Amino acid sequence: MDLRYHAKEAAQAIATRTRVRAAGVTCRGEPLWTKQEDDKVRALYPDYRAIRNAIERRSLAAVYIRARYLGVAISHRYWTAVEISRMRRIYPSATREELLEAFPRRSMGQIYDCAARYNVKRKKEPHSTAGFPIIEQIKLRAKKCNISMKDLDAMARTTPYFASGRWRFDGLNRRSVYRAIEALDGEVTIVWR
Repeated sequence: MDLRYHAKEAAQAIATRTRVRAAGVTCRGEPLWTKQEDDKVRALYPDYRAIRNAIERRSLAAVYIRARYLGVAISHRYWTAVEISRMRRIYPSATREELLEAFPRRSMGQIYDCAARYNVKRKKEPHSTAGFPIIEQIKLRAKKCNISMKDLDAMARTTPYFASGRWRFDGLNRRSVYRAIEALDGEVTIVWR
């Protein structure tokens, strides 16, 4: 291994950096970044277009790169195993504020993307029954018996009454409800007060 080659390359690099600083332009002829330009980038950071308008001689791509170089812009970070574990634990029931607090250096978009990538789902809200408690009880019983609403309609011979949620629009159809109760092995009783 010849160290003279490496020493020569190091000396050329030092000479190039010195020449660039003295000339104020890079080897490609682009001007070096000044302290005032860096201060404008730090002050106006989230709005890249405002930075671009404040520094006219820089392109938008140059502004993006400089913000990342100065450490102002958040650089891409991979999700660690600890963060993914925390995501699986709190994402299903946490509010937006709790998620942002749990992942302070992440945006909501990044949190949603991570949840989608690792198939973490939000808890589903219970379905509305449009104010009919008896329909709610029928749906709970069917769910407990692993019977879909379509299967319940077939068992009770009620056309697509339960699968389509017709009670929301047409009101309660007692005949369909009684048939569904019988199909789910239940009974209707009268209680006198």
